Amino acid sequence: MADVKEAFRPPLVGGLFGNTPEFGGLLAKYPGAEALAPDIRAALSDTIGIEALFAKYATHQNEIIRRLFIEVPFYLSDLLLEVSNSFVAHGATRYDQLLVQIEEANISDALLLTVNYDELIERAYRRLYRTDFPTVDSCLTANRNKPLIKLHGSVSWARMLAHQVGGGSIMEAIEKVEVPLAFDQSFLRIAPSDRKYWRQGSRFCYPAIAPPVQGKTDFRCPDTHLTLARRQLKEATHLIVVGFSGLDPHVVGLFSECEQLERAFFISLNSAEAQKTIDRFSQYCPDTFGKSSPVKLEAFDTTFARALRSRELSNFLGPS
Repeated sequence: MADVKEAFRPPLVGGLFGNTPEFGGLLAKYPGAEALAPDIRAALSDTIGIEALFAKYATHQNEIIRRLFIEVPFYLSDLLLEVSNSFVAHGATRYDQLLVQIEEANISDALLLTVNYDELIERAYRRLYRTDFPTVDSCLTANRNKPLIKLHGSVSWARMLAHQVGGGSIMEAIEKVEVPLAFDQSFLRIAPSDRKYWRQGSRFCYPAIAPPVQGKTDFRCPDTHLTLARRQLKEATHLIVVGFSGLDPHVVGLFSECEQLERAFFISLNSAEAQKTIDRFSQYCPDTFGKSSPVKLEAFDTTFARALRSRELSNFLGPS
């Protein structure tokens, strides 16, 4: 198994704004994010998702709050890039185990959807499939039979500001534009060398993990990625949901596309938490997950790590 640094373990949502020795310095770099951190910690609960909370700040009627929030995606991008780079010293992760068990089950086509911003799953792809992610669309081509869709963006993705202004830094530039921010339609992968000023060439860009409040969608990935996801979900027969609360209706709504689904397996901290997620899927997609649906819904009574060790996932992926 992996040799990990516990201090850099990917934090749960409630811990993203904790003032730990490892992450407190990152938060201090962004005074606006630091000012909002106590309020964010207090607001996060099992009834509101972080995406809904972020949208609230991004569109707040008070311009001061909106401008404070502008710094939050920069902090999260730095934080989760540090997690991606520092958590695993060497060895296989749970994502490696998941991909290996998918391969052992001889599943030729699979779709991996994630709302996580970090790059831990990309690292597993690199190890198993000897591939890389030089562009945003590499998520689709790294393994064409098992595309990776990052619904809420990535720490290495950015979007160009729709209105370019002068300034020596991205923070100076943002001070001159209206909020909420507007972006052009393209996504790009930002190199580590470009993160200092968040610009490519003469144009400033912004972390692609922020609510696109002026757009038509709550997703932070290219439309082509969503089109592929919807097409493959129509043919999906088995679904595994790991560590997802179901608090984001726009994400759950994607699974209304599942026209051939037979079984769905939900994994959280325990079966009670998994059942909460099932209830939210049933609420937002009653035709697919409601009581009258023929889909077999299963809440696993343990964690993701134990499910992998016990081979329950392998059993689920095998013949029903």
